[in-house]
Amino acid sequence: MTENRKDGIKTMKIKTRVDVRVITVDNLNDFILKDYPFHPSYKYLSRVHKSDYLRCYFMHHYGGGYSDIKRHNHSWEKYFDIINKNSDIWMIGLDNAFRIAYPEEYNSQQRQHLKSYHGKMVGVGFMICRPRTKYTTEWYNLLHKLLDDYSDKLKKHPAVFSREAYDRLPSKFWGDEKDPELKKLECPKEKTKYPITWNRILGQICFPLQVKYINHIKTGLPMPDFSNYD
Repeated sequence: MTENRKDGIKTMKIKTRVDVRVITVDNLNDFILKDYPFHPSYKYLSRVHKSDYLRCYFMHHYGGGYSDIKRHNHSWEKYFDIINKNSDIWMIGLDNAFRIAYPEEYNSQQRQHLKSYHGKMVGVGFMICRPRTKYTTEWYNLLHKLLDDYSDKLKKHPAVFSREAYDRLPSKFWGDEKDPELKKLECPKEKTKYPITWNRILGQICFPLQVKYINHIKTGLPMPDFSNYD
């Protein structure tokens, strides 16, 4: 982990004023529920897609907050109070959804409908969720359905690099690699056969679901610091 990332965790623990747990390979098994094991294809995912899977798993089964590693400057306390006191609120996030991840199978009419909700949707990198709502349940089930569909291809072509995705250039995901051991590998010369595109198992699932349950989605979570975080 870079010094900037370590600083992000430090400010998160201080400024959000809530209990922060950093999930790593060393403690992850402590949180896997006996009756809800990870999908068998989890082990074939890139590290970015494992992160996408884990935020779904935690938000559905545990609830609470999720944050990408960025510097924070504001408390999250009152937003936990809001969601705890109002059972009709299932999710609180940042004021906008940034770039919408349109599902690959969407046509232009479906894309326009999704776009019309942009100002009401929230991003997928910072959120507080109520566990086991219809929203998280569908998120979890759709994620597992997609991994079922990709299962055979993932077994044949598991991810190698941390940020590998079917729609990313090899020079890009190789250049972004932070793991020193993987960085020793040569840059692939051909497009990856790892089958999952960058947003396929997170944004492409979550944004349409937010539209479906828009009355239970609330904006307002304070914006973190996106500068110089790598």
